[in-house]
Amino acid sequence: MLDFAKEAKAYVPHVVLTVVDKGTDPAVIEESRRIAQSLGVKLRVRAYIDS
Repeated sequence: MLDFAKEAKAYVPHVVLTVVDKGTDPAVIEESRRIAQSLGVKLRVRAYIDS
């Protein structure tokens, strides 16, 4: 997935990775931010919505 995101940014103007915050350790979310930043893409932290 990370390789795909890195390659996609050459063809897609706005690449966004997402993580759902339900039960996710804040350290994992922060690591996800660092990874997204290192790839040059955005990260969106999404709230879990139980449907």
